[in-house]
Amino acid sequence: MKLTLNWLNEFLEPKINERELLDLLEKKGIEVVNFYDYLRDFSYYLLATIIEKKENETVL
Repeated sequence: MKLTLNWLNEFLEPKINERELLDLLEKKGIEVVNFYDYLRDFSYYLLATIIEKKENETVL
């Protein structure tokens, strides 16, 4: 579990701890039930954000 969080944190700038990351997700409306649910939901959130950004870039 710690390795996974550290791996995820490699992509975040500035670095944040697990509690801060969980707080951020909860502020975004992602309910955190357990660590694996949180990773899944965070992955979906990141994917949706990337897709939205790409769609906005392609609009002329």
